[in-house]
Amino acid sequence: MSRNVPTALAAHLAQPATTICYLLKVTPKRAGVAVFGLTTLDRDVTYDDGTGPLTYRAKRGYTAFDLDTKADLSVDSSEASGLLAEYPADGVTEAGVTAGDYDGARFVQYLVNYEDTSMGHVILNSGQVGQIDMIDSLTCKIELRSLTQILKQNSVIELTSITCRAQFGDARCKKPLIWYDATVDTVGTESDRTFNVDATAGYVQDVAGASFGTGDGTTVAFQLKDTQGVDVTSGYTITAIYDAGVVTTGYTDSGTGLITFTTAPASADALTWDGSVTLPAPADSYFVPGVVEWLTGANAGRQNEIESYTAATQTVTLVIPAYQTIAPGDTFKIRRDCDKSKAACIAYGNLLNMRAEPELPRANATDIQSPAQVS
Repeated sequence: MSRNVPTALAAHLAQPATTICYLLKVTPKRAGVAVFGLTTLDRDVTYDDGTGPLTYRAKRGYTAFDLDTKADLSVDSSEASGLLAEYPADGVTEAGVTAGDYDGARFVQYLVNYEDTSMGHVILNSGQVGQIDMIDSLTCKIELRSLTQILKQNSVIELTSITCRAQFGDARCKKPLIWYDATVDTVGTESDRTFNVDATAGYVQDVAGASFGTGDGTTVAFQLKDTQGVDVTSGYTITAIYDAGVVTTGYTDSGTGLITFTTAPASADALTWDGSVTLPAPADSYFVPGVVEWLTGANAGRQNEIESYTAATQTVTLVIPAYQTIAPGDTFKIRRDCDKSKAACIAYGNLLNMRAEPELPRANATDIQSPAQVS
């Protein structure tokens, strides 16, 4: 395998004695989990790889294992071992492993001259963090998987499937995600899985900067729209109306979301508004399937899937318990999701964007020799 080695560093490596060490940089995917670095040296090394200075910690350090590489598309693999850290900035923590903070994290291993880091670096390995094994809550082994693994996980071409291959809300699905802010009122007997929503606060959508029209110099009446372009006719609060980015008071509100301007906005003027829209009380199972993302509390920054939703009591039950206990007053945002079936696409009015072949024949449950077609 050929590597790009800076001239100065190559000259240093050619010397009989060198002052080199390895650096391991880990970039977690989970929001709110900071990037950290480890070094094989016995003192901290501060190095800028082009994305900003980062201190690679020696307190817990790590031991680099041999890198097994092949010329084909096999996944190159290696390991790094070290002591579990007490604080996230010092390395891998037991709490972080338990919480899944490092799932899918990216890593890169550098070789540098610690006496003169201006010589640059050699990239020894890069890719995705695999399994992390903890031993007696003292040490850990980090599996380092090359970028080939990511390539293998993402097919170059799309294969056929009964259910939709698009991610709900992505560029292929084209169905906008609508999040609503809410607050926990009480928790159930399973305090990490079941809770009741504060019905007084309701489910509120922040519509700051939502566009609802463009002036043409003659039209004076415009219907408010939310951030997804859906007409807003009730349950809304207006904080400000903007004409071409400037707050205006020259309008009247019908109470049904129809805004009538005293003077028609000039041609090409963008009309936007700040405020909120409260979702009317949803029916049973409205948020099933659905997703909760915690904004405050012990679970802040994490997401959970919803198993059931009961309208009468505003009760939400999660599929898998939250990482920490849910407490009254915790705030979160909630949205509907999709089970990727044809029926769901029809219900969302999004069948034309479905990325699936739901009519594919497949085996009949009662006679596997006779394929059946299920709509």
